[in-house]
Amino acid sequence: MLGAMGQAGADVPAVLFKQSGVLCLEWLEEGQAERDGWQRLGQTLRTLHGHHAESFGWPQDYAFGPVEIDNRQRSNWAGFWAEQRLAPSIPSLPPALAKRADAVLRALPEMIPGRPQPALLHGDMWQGNVLFTPGRTALIDPACYFGAPEVDLAMLGLFGHPPPAFWEAYGPLDPGYEHRRLAYQLWPALVHARLFGASYHRMVAGLLDQIGV
Repeated sequence: MLGAMGQAGADVPAVLFKQSGVLCLEWLEEGQAERDGWQRLGQTLRTLHGHHAESFGWPQDYAFGPVEIDNRQRSNWAGFWAEQRLAPSIPSLPPALAKRADAVLRALPEMIPGRPQPALLHGDMWQGNVLFTPGRTALIDPACYFGAPEVDLAMLGLFGHPPPAFWEAYGPLDPGYEHRRLAYQLWPALVHARLFGASYHRMVAGLLDQIGV
């Protein structure tokens, strides 16, 4: 995944050695997230999202800890997001929340597009997976697949607040992003609820409130 992102033009640490269970990367001295670093992050994400494929998904499945991630490739984005991202985590919710999340599944064809251009995603895009170093802003710990670019942007905004310098460097967003963002943020919230328990149910409920279900 680091190789794929690097080939797409994104800034990633060089892979120095790899074999089963061992991955050695270029050492980068971590610094502070300042304006120029956020600008570089916006630029490198825009570059990454400019690399496209014919379908959504990834050639291999993977997992976040015990949570298995289904990356089967398909041509319909709303169906991919409903069936391979949101639906698997809904049964783990309390019944009242699960009922509301099911309503999102039914509404997804009206919430998100069926066929945006499949872009290469980092896939776990929060600030902890960004190394702000002097003169560089490198991406680490990816969970890549091809999907709507707004997925990475939504997750970056779920656990933090990128400053204006990031958005200026990334460039204009398509109209309606703020509404679609909620559907994309729901998946990492559901995964965190499965991994870490009921403390994340409030985040799930808050997103459902904003969606209006």
